[in-house]
Amino acid sequence: MMQNQKLYILLIVILLVNSCQKEFQYPISAEKITGRIRTYECLDVKVAAVKTAKGLIIIDTGRSPSIMSEIKKHIERDLNCSTYFYVINTHGHWDHVSGNQIFPDSILVGHEKCLLFMKYNPGNHITNVWRTRYKLSEMKKNKKENEENIAMTEIMLNDLENNYVSTPPTITFADSFILDAGDIILKLIYCGNAHTNNDIIIYVPEEKAVCTGDLFNMRGSYSFTMHKLNDIPRLISVLEQLLKESSGVEYVIPSHTPVMTRGDLIALKELLEEEYDPFRSKSSAVVYLRNLIESFKIQEALHKYETFKKTKRKNYYFMEEEFRTYGKQLYWEGKDTASINVFKLGLLEFPESALLYDNLGGIYLHYDKVDSAIHYYKKSLEIFPENRNASEILRQITDGG
Repeated sequence: MMQNQKLYILLIVILLVNSCQKEFQYPISAEKITGRIRTYECLDVKVAAVKTAKGLIIIDTGRSPSIMSEIKKHIERDLNCSTYFYVINTHGHWDHVSGNQIFPDSILVGHEKCLLFMKYNPGNHITNVWRTRYKLSEMKKNKKENEENIAMTEIMLNDLENNYVSTPPTITFADSFILDAGDIILKLIYCGNAHTNNDIIIYVPEEKAVCTGDLFNMRGSYSFTMHKLNDIPRLISVLEQLLKESSGVEYVIPSHTPVMTRGDLIALKELLEEEYDPFRSKSSAVVYLRNLIESFKIQEALHKYETFKKTKRKNYYFMEEEFRTYGKQLYWEGKDTASINVFKLGLLEFPESALLYDNLGGIYLHYDKVDSAIHYYKKSLEIFPENRNASEILRQITDGG
């Protein structure tokens, strides 16, 4: 009898302890934008959900599959729907596509260039992993750090290290694409080279809403460098097209900052026009190089470029960031030989560029040319000893991390 009483008491204690333990709540912030559109923000990135007659349309999938799984629960509860029609990626950066893997790949939509971009920029790339590890270690050292943020970062790191499957879109398009969901349509428009080479804008006429991904941060801020390698005229044209739409635009939804207005979109278009205007009359050496690489085999293009520098150099401007942008664009397209050559040509013009050396080291690392990667990361550190990316990657590839 005494033994049974002890077991009973133990059972009661266990039940009481379990009842006191609260299930971890993901810090997900929901916002109702229109009658059919909601956004869900977690770790400073938004996922948008659009309810349609044919099911839910999701725009971007956040930083990790675990986080997106929790957001999915909120969406289904709030919109009273668990059928998914399409999932759209505004571009291929890992913090926007890392939840793709929890959806059937048959419904994933993005720009055609997003496929190779994600291949060469996976979420579990060594750079993302070390940065998340480092961020977590710094957070734990900070006694004032929010425990919730630490827990979320641990979840994200675990996903990157153990649960990550790169899942690119399977439905792709070149210039524009219309999703007909019965009672509503979504217009997907390619914006050209800007923040990446695969940025799209999503317009929902019935809701007067536009999702802009990472192109814009706020009224006076865009997330790319102003120069002729980025297709600013195309982006301006896309914004003009949206502002002329008969349905109108009232809500502009960026990925990392508060919702903006039509007035903000007009201001951004005007800012782009103003800041791109000085480049219209200038001739870029890197644009000239790009035209050669697109027209000739790589060795012939490089030979013609050397001739160009000897005969026409004074009529063109040379910009470090343009070499870097073009080298990265070629890398994203899987053109490794051309990419490496562009970075090396940039270093001939800007031999003290720690960033060009760092980027070149990353490309060699991707192609498993470890000795070359080590060489260029060390060169970057010689110029800029505070380059945490180079020092951390060197540590990991030389001693196993």
